[in-house]
Amino acid sequence: MSAANLAWLLRVLLGLVFFASAVTKITTKGRQQVYDSLTPLLSINGLGRKRAILAIVLVSEFGVVAGLTSGVPSIPLWLTVVCLLLSSFTAVVAVAAARGDDVACACFGSLSTKPAGNATIARNTVLSSLALAAIAIETGKSMAWLAITILLLGLLSAQIIVLVELSRRLTNRVNSRTTSPEGSAPPLTGIPLHGLAGFHTGGGSSASTILAFLSASCEGCLRAPTEVGRIVSGQNVEPYAVVDCRGATNAEVVEMRAKLAESHIPSMQTDQGYDLVEALQVKIYPSYALVSPSGLVVGSCVGTGELEGLLPPRVQPAQ
Repeated sequence: MSAANLAWLLRVLLGLVFFASAVTKITTKGRQQVYDSLTPLLSINGLGRKRAILAIVLVSEFGVVAGLTSGVPSIPLWLTVVCLLLSSFTAVVAVAAARGDDVACACFGSLSTKPAGNATIARNTVLSSLALAAIAIETGKSMAWLAITILLLGLLSAQIIVLVELSRRLTNRVNSRTTSPEGSAPPLTGIPLHGLAGFHTGGGSSASTILAFLSASCEGCLRAPTEVGRIVSGQNVEPYAVVDCRGATNAEVVEMRAKLAESHIPSMQTDQGYDLVEALQVKIYPSYALVSPSGLVVGSCVGTGELEGLLPPRVQPAQ
């Protein structure tokens, strides 16, 4: 295979990767995955801000596809843009992984559901190496230059992975010292959960409580009240919502309140329940916590789809 054909093949491969990445973010599920990941990855709240970030990413990715296809103004320029974008994505993933955040990168929309980490960093390193190889061919660089550049890139990526792993282990060690064992979380006393009789005293109610942690700026959270109402129907469980309104517009807050009212789910806003959010280390919305009648957190999950598994099995009536 000639050098020109190899360069063309590398451009096509990179273009397809960026095209697939952009297209999978356009779908409804893909957009929601991006919105859900932006909060823990970049601490971005507010649907408007998330839409703006997604628009920038889509323009960049489709721009790369168009540039690699047309060659205007030059192929090496667009290959350099590929390297810069991959470096930016890798930096975001590395920082999140080092913090111990198990959050999907949403690189390929709803297809990217596994927590981003070392595999994501390694994949981006391989893609960057392919882009560098194409740059070397297009600009007439020597094989020695290419080998040294890719070697340095590999060493840098290896260092990042090692640092991420060390930081993750340190974070897990600290968390293991500062959190209670599973099933013995401390009573959530002193939290103003209006409407939950006996919740913070441990008496007066035999029902468990499902705490739903929602964000007013999360599209998926708007569907949660209806689903929660359906799931807990007929169970000895009282739903209660803690709504994160930080970064949300007034219209988004009003819409969330309306959805909760329709499902008859009482709620508080973050200014009242922020200590509760911090105590349970809620980072992804929607999240849920099952609280016993005595005020102990006995289970938790992320995503409404996992909520049914958190509740005790329904008792079927005798035939």
